[in-house]
Amino acid sequence: MTAKPITSDSIVLETNARLCQCFAAQIELLSKVINGYDAEIEKKVCQHVDYAIVKDLPGAGVKSCARIIASLGDDRQRCRSVKGFQAAVGIAPLTIQSGNSLKVAARWAATKYIKQTFHEYAGLSIKKCGWAKAYYELQLSRGKTPQKAKRALAFKWIRIIYRCWQNHQPYNEAHYLNRLQLTHSPLSKAI
Repeated sequence: MTAKPITSDSIVLETNARLCQCFAAQIELLSKVINGYDAEIEKKVCQHVDYAIVKDLPGAGVKSCARIIASLGDDRQRCRSVKGFQAAVGIAPLTIQSGNSLKVAARWAATKYIKQTFHEYAGLSIKKCGWAKAYYELQLSRGKTPQKAKRALAFKWIRIIYRCWQNHQPYNEAHYLNRLQLTHSPLSKAI
């Protein structure tokens, strides 16, 4: 209430008011163009051959599916193993060992967009997937920070999504839950 204006010069005020109107008009135009792109992406992603593989991922909307498909790419031979893909994504931790010293660090040599895609998807899955929420809470109970717990969940999701992608099969939660029970995973007890 006690703030004082920098200037009361009518020329400066009018000029800046016009400039603000110009910026508002540009933002409005760009918003329409972006909405057009979003609508087109939504149409195209549903027509993509790999959409059937990712459309049933819990918590993934059309935009998340589009990002995951883009992250996977079209060349299934690019990464010969899931470990290679996890390293390329940047979610897999980097282990540095020299003599008796062992250090675990985050990977910085990775495409940030792809790393962020899987990290964000892991966060979305916690709300819609029972085992993902249980795994996240298990990581938290082991003393991991929320970010580290999401990264660990993303690491797990990448293995699942990569296998579905390689086998051309959609994600099937019942199949995954059965695998958890067959392998006597501690996660199957937490669900």
